[in-house]
Amino acid sequence: MRHFYLCLALCAPCIILYQETLFFPLLLGYPEHGTQAQSTPDVSKKLWSQEAQRNKETEASKRTLRRSHTPINRVNYPRNSSCPFVYVYRPPEMFTTNLLSRDRHEVLPGTKYAQWQTDVYIHEQLLRHKCRVLDPSAADVFFTPLYLGGSADLRSAEYGGERRATQVYKNLIAWIRQQGQWWDRYAGRDHVFVIGAPRAWGKRESPNLSTHKTRGWSFNSLMYGRSLKLTPEINYLNSHDLGKSCAGRGGVADVQVIPYVIYETRPDFVPTVLQHKRSSDQLWSTLTLPPPPSERRHILAYFYGNILPKTAPMRTHLKNAMDASYDTLWMNPTTNTGTSTRRQVNASAVREGTITSDFCFVPPGDTRASKRLFDVFWNLCIPVLFDTLLGLPFENRIPWNEIVVWAQEPKSFSDAQSIIDLLRGTSLSWRAKRRREMLTHRNKLSYFSEIFPNAIDMIIESLATRKSAILDQNCVQPSEWSYVRARSKVRDQLKTLKVGTYINGRFFSVN
Repeated sequence: MRHFYLCLALCAPCIILYQETLFFPLLLGYPEHGTQAQSTPDVSKKLWSQEAQRNKETEASKRTLRRSHTPINRVNYPRNSSCPFVYVYRPPEMFTTNLLSRDRHEVLPGTKYAQWQTDVYIHEQLLRHKCRVLDPSAADVFFTPLYLGGSADLRSAEYGGERRATQVYKNLIAWIRQQGQWWDRYAGRDHVFVIGAPRAWGKRESPNLSTHKTRGWSFNSLMYGRSLKLTPEINYLNSHDLGKSCAGRGGVADVQVIPYVIYETRPDFVPTVLQHKRSSDQLWSTLTLPPPPSERRHILAYFYGNILPKTAPMRTHLKNAMDASYDTLWMNPTTNTGTSTRRQVNASAVREGTITSDFCFVPPGDTRASKRLFDVFWNLCIPVLFDTLLGLPFENRIPWNEIVVWAQEPKSFSDAQSIIDLLRGTSLSWRAKRRREMLTHRNKLSYFSEIFPNAIDMIIESLATRKSAILDQNCVQPSEWSYVRARSKVRDQLKTLKVGTYINGRFFSVN
């Protein structure tokens, strides 16, 4: 009996260690929502590694268990779909909520500021996505929250003054390096940032200048940094940037164009940054959803906006031509019914115009891209675009050239009138075909759609090739930018064409 108790005492640690190694991965697979996975003891890590080498299939299944939670029930969601594992950092609030204003007005739906909060809403959605993992060692890519669209003035003494305001990005990278080897492993090439506000790109004429508005970025650090950037647009993009660029080596190949935020459907969640202010019903109660798109459209072409100083000549010509036409409507928010401000947009007036018009003009404004494009797309109003260097989201998955109309920028009243005449000359079946394409693909531009794939799924898919591009020794050029490159070459041909001339049924020109 004495020998029995002696053997039991000697074997007890081995039994405990074996049980810990056997059951720890299962415990790791079902953490509470929003918690970080706990690290394993050194001995357990060694035994876990040996077990993984002996059975790769078991390791794959255990990686699946590390996902944060099961996917949300959604329409058309492929149950057997594979996706890259995304690890979401949890940085201090100085990089997220502290960059927002005190009243969080920029995050509220219905404001013009809300369109620049893609960093907030992508972060919120990734926390709930089935591809999220809690174990960084199982991740393919790393998402780094940084609320660049926030309106907080970091120059004030409360936030640390001017110097600290220009070092936000630098301090974030220092914090990431403290979390482990993940940043230095590939020099940040497998890390993802959202550049939601165009101001974060800085100014091209001062490419190395970082200010409080850019939160420490500069144009060169963004354009030529090796991390992947998700952004609605690249400020100051020119044709020279469209040359050969390889993924993971800087340039446009490391930029994925994404949609602006539009509130075309009522989300089923409240952003974390607003949960202390209001409930879901209170937040979305004032959000009026658009009615079903009308088959019968009474207006040929529509535009809602002002004549901005930067675009005054072009918009002036367009407005004069539209005012002179019987079937077009230019609605100025300061003179027509209802008013719009930076805080509040007259959404009902915009919606009424887009759902009753065949074409909607989308000229450049303060920046090259515009939320207006996605508003009119959702309401199946065919966009008329003027800037061929405009990068469009997911061009390898959405047939934009079968949807939008590309026109030359009008230099005179007659140029603008010629564009309207060309639009008027298109057949009803030609317009209907484009609207059917828009209806097929519009959920891909929505961050809140319950139909698969939505914009978040499209972003996840773009990340799927990121890992292989990093490890590939050859130059990998994303196909999305090839479309912009082709348009930039066609732009020169457009200047010599006559009115009504089409190139492959996609582009037309005015004299």
